[in-house]
Amino acid sequence: MIGLVRELTLRSQMTKTVFTALVLLCYPVLAQERFDIKDASRDYDVRVEVAKCEGDLCDGKVTFTLFKKGNSKPFQIFTLADTSFLLDSKKSPPAN
Repeated sequence: MIGLVRELTLRSQMTKTVFTALVLLCYPVLAQERFDIKDASRDYDVRVEVAKCEGDLCDGKVTFTLFKKGNSKPFQIFTLADTSFLLDSKKSPPAN
């Protein structure tokens, strides 16, 4: 009986260790900044998802998703492997 308890304890500790390692390894993939721009166009809304932002500089993989006003279904999606942009004074991507 004691052997079974030890084995279950070891398995539980191993499971926790593996789970922690997976969370730490996946964190950079999950760490994204997301901006929803609703006032740059009368016809479209834009969602910008970028790999990381530090201060006013955002860089890395960027996905731009366009939505027709009033729709939640994406109209068009653009993905760039590596780009950078500066945030404006409102901490938002430039929209011009």
